[in-house]
Amino acid sequence: MSNKLSKQTLADARAVLEELAATGRTLNYREFASVMGIDISPVILTTTYLLEIIVREDFVAQRPVLSSVVIQKGKSGIPRKGFFMLLEELGLYQGDYDNAQAAQWHLNELKKLKLYYQK
Repeated sequence: MSNKLSKQTLADARAVLEELAATGRTLNYREFASVMGIDISPVILTTTYLLEIIVREDFVAQRPVLSSVVIQKGKSGIPRKGFFMLLEELGLYQGDYDNAQAAQWHLNELKKLKLYYQK
């Protein structure tokens, strides 16, 4: 799958995410895939793969987690379980994946992102 996502796609994704972060907005995974024009099947898997690359880049660069602006559709308003599992793997989050603790971590990260990316 990695050979299907170009450096330009990654740069474009980062630009979209930075704009969302700067303005305090979020998109769900399908909305983000649509904005990015992702049509590589399966769309959501491709989208999450792209977002995971960006999480790892941010981790290495010690930046706030930009992929936090992409959330699951529904009432929770936070990213999916796999997002938190990756954060846990990187040592950025410890805890359950779909509870008040995860929601608070996410809210705090969105605040950091807005401050970091505001122009």
